[in-house]
Amino acid sequence: PGELLKAILHGLGCPYRRQDDQDLRLAVADAILGLPATTDGVLLSVDEAHRLGLAVLEELRGLTNLDSNGRPLVRLLLAGQCELEEKLVDPQLDGLYQRVRAQARLQPLTRAESQAYLVSRIRFAGGDPGQVMTDEAIELLAIVCDGSPRCLNHLADASLQRGAWSAIRPITRGEVLDALTESR
Repeated sequence: PGELLKAILHGLGCPYRRQDDQDLRLAVADAILGLPATTDGVLLSVDEAHRLGLAVLEELRGLTNLDSNGRPLVRLLLAGQCELEEKLVDPQLDGLYQRVRAQARLQPLTRAESQAYLVSRIRFAGGDPGQVMTDEAIELLAIVCDGSPRCLNHLADASLQRGAWSAIRPITRGEVLDALTESR
């Protein structure tokens, strides 16, 4: 929890010293309560929230108690894998779970969406998809990664690195298979 509070203070541009958790908690509260009245408060966006321990999640819940004239000053956006849902239903986190206003579960990309995603990422990086990867390589990436954007990014990157080391252009199924074998 202390590291979380330090990160929030840093994000708010506030200095912190060697303080215990209670002093850090008070410093965060003071910083948020000291924001101009014209602001809508703070949005704490936490990625990989499924990795947080119960104590840190409870600390986040405590921050949502900050308000100004009944208007909440801290809103949370928690993003994580399925384990986050399991954590939130833990009776110890009942107070946090009661504050959940919306939940969304992203479905895996379809094979066509995976291929379109890879093509769009290559274009975004300034490349010509046909010169960077063969259609067969893109198709294999889409099949192997089963709709996971994280897997697509990781395996495509590994394939591109293998191709760069070998001076192979465009990346073929072979580089994808080699990268897949290497990553297991």
